[in-house]
Amino acid sequence: MKITLTLIATLLVLVVYGEPDVNMTVAPLDLEEAKKELTEIINLIPRDNITAIVNYHLANDDGFKAAILHMQTPEFRALVDSIRANPKWKAFKDAVRAFGFDVDQLIECTRTFIEDSKVGDVDPSAKKSLASFIRDIEEVIPVGQMLMTFAKKKNLQSFIQHMSTNGTKEKVMDVLKVPEVKKYIEELSDMGLDVQDMLSLLFAGLGWGNLKMP
Repeated sequence: MKITLTLIATLLVLVVYGEPDVNMTVAPLDLEEAKKELTEIINLIPRDNITAIVNYHLANDDGFKAAILHMQTPEFRALVDSIRANPKWKAFKDAVRAFGFDVDQLIECTRTFIEDSKVGDVDPSAKKSLASFIRDIEEVIPVGQMLMTFAKKKNLQSFIQHMSTNGTKEKVMDVLKVPEVKKYIEELSDMGLDVQDMLSLLFAGLGWGNLKMP
């Protein structure tokens, strides 16, 4: 879970940094150096704080516990597996893997956290909610320091340029049309994780215009 949160937070920070000029020359991509620069930014995130937040919510937040229990159900696992088996998802996954971003690793990290979480007793009337947990995570992310570091990382900036100009948008839109993906986004949104808002931020940051959900 720590890896998942740091990756999501880092990607969001990168796209917030500024909308790329679609007419600019795309610099050559040194993928290995870009990975090193991304790791440097990820390492700015206080993982001990995140671990403490996770443990606190697992112990005290019935909404968070109810959400985790829901994501441990066979039905939710089957939904995720169905998405991963879809050809459009596989095409998207292969496209981003070319840039060194392993979506499968991200999914497995998330799944491991969910399946290994010991939730304990939960109020049966509790509404599934990740909202309080997300707010606490946002408070410990050093956005300013990450932005200043990113501004110095030319290979990572080139990585963002390549991502935005290599037909990736079309593959993202194809994935968003998949019924199981729509259901997955809806379920997370109901739990307080606004995936559509995150995607809108991503689209703006990559110069793809306003997101229009299919």
